[in-house]
Amino acid sequence: MKKVIIIIIAATCSLFATAQTTHEFSINGGGGLSSFAYKAPPGKNKLGFGGEFGLGYTCVFGKTVGIHIGADLSFYKTKADLNGVNVVTAKLTDNEGDSFDMHSTLNSYNEIQNAMFLNIPVMLHIQAGQDHKFYAMAGVKAGIPLSCKYKVSNFTLTNKAYYPEYDNWLTDQEFAGYGKFENINSNGKQKYQISVALALEAGAKWKITKKFAIYTGVYFDYGLTNIIKKNDQQFVNYNNLKPAEFTTHSALSSATNKMNVMAVGLKVRLALSPKGAEKSSEKEKVLKVKTESQKDKEKKSDKEKAPKVKAEKPPKTKKVKSENIAQAVDVMVEEIEAASVEVELTAAEEFTLGRPGREGFPATAMGITWISNIDGQTAKFTTASNALVILPDQTAYNAITTQETLKTAFDAGAKLKEYTAKAGASFKPLYLIVQDGETLYLIEMISLQFKAGDSKAYFRVKN
Repeated sequence: MKKVIIIIIAATCSLFATAQTTHEFSINGGGGLSSFAYKAPPGKNKLGFGGEFGLGYTCVFGKTVGIHIGADLSFYKTKADLNGVNVVTAKLTDNEGDSFDMHSTLNSYNEIQNAMFLNIPVMLHIQAGQDHKFYAMAGVKAGIPLSCKYKVSNFTLTNKAYYPEYDNWLTDQEFAGYGKFENINSNGKQKYQISVALALEAGAKWKITKKFAIYTGVYFDYGLTNIIKKNDQQFVNYNNLKPAEFTTHSALSSATNKMNVMAVGLKVRLALSPKGAEKSSEKEKVLKVKTESQKDKEKKSDKEKAPKVKAEKPPKTKKVKSENIAQAVDVMVEEIEAASVEVELTAAEEFTLGRPGREGFPATAMGITWISNIDGQTAKFTTASNALVILPDQTAYNAITTQETLKTAFDAGAKLKEYTAKAGASFKPLYLIVQDGETLYLIEMISLQFKAGDSKAYFRVKN
């Protein structure tokens, strides 16, 4: 059993260490029914409205699973209408030193409690989707009581004393605190203990920008532990020197053995990811990596199979040592070389994209959208999320001759959402596989120009 636990822990740590992590810092607020759940004595238990607000941190490993922690100020309210309820205050001592139990009957008793807790959630976070995601969280919340106040106005109380030693009842000695008392008011502070609650939350995550998102959802909390302290404070505060001037405490806490926090409502969270939800630039760097073994294989392919065309030199990039990347690229090249050439792709067609809003040219075609002019020499293009593969060079582009090899190269390549291209003397042809819906396009970007009123990019597509 210990070996199994060790293996699970090691696998989990390995996953977290190798997966791309996204860090989110958030502020949240919500509200709804927020009260205490308890088995009420004879009477009515009314749930109250409350809410919460606080700060949170979410760490997502990869794209799906993460951990959420935070600190929330939560507000609870509950009401109780009690009639004919008997509350016993045991082991009191009168002015003669005799021990007795005070039996108090409540009528027209309406108690309101307002409480504030500091809740600390620790929850598993799961999300799925592209730009707009579904999310769900489950875990526990530790609630630290910060304050709780109760208030009762104009209730009627009937006291009678039972003396066990004498087996005797006293019922109408008002000077001793026994009898019927009307229009009593009571208010004060209630002490509760730390709560541990089951916490659930689910909803939608809306991506506003690369770094900013809004969560909207519903939440449900239910206490797993009893917050009432046993024998903390009895109902009647009896002064044997002035017995007629007794005071009372919360009957709700005195007459109830178990009380749990409970909340259900709507929540909104504003989340900021300092480094962005997706590290596109790093993915682009990975595409440009070339190991020595890959270069040798491409040179061999050039001599044996490439058409007699002038091959473009690949852009100079920083060498990155990565055995995993090398293996993945080798697999892609081997699959392309072994692919069938019996069914060719259809003849090439050219299309032109213009800057957004440019008349005469579309801003979107074949799954590619021109989204911005960065600095007058650089254009940014985008596609549907993770629907673009950049081929290493013209050799890899020319090797794709069938729909089968097109799909093989797309499946083996690293997927991107956006890329950039330089104009003028810095322009180098780009070779792309773009997915638009269910269709794959093999595209060559052949030129890019910036000119006042006439900025455009030219593409050639085979599909």
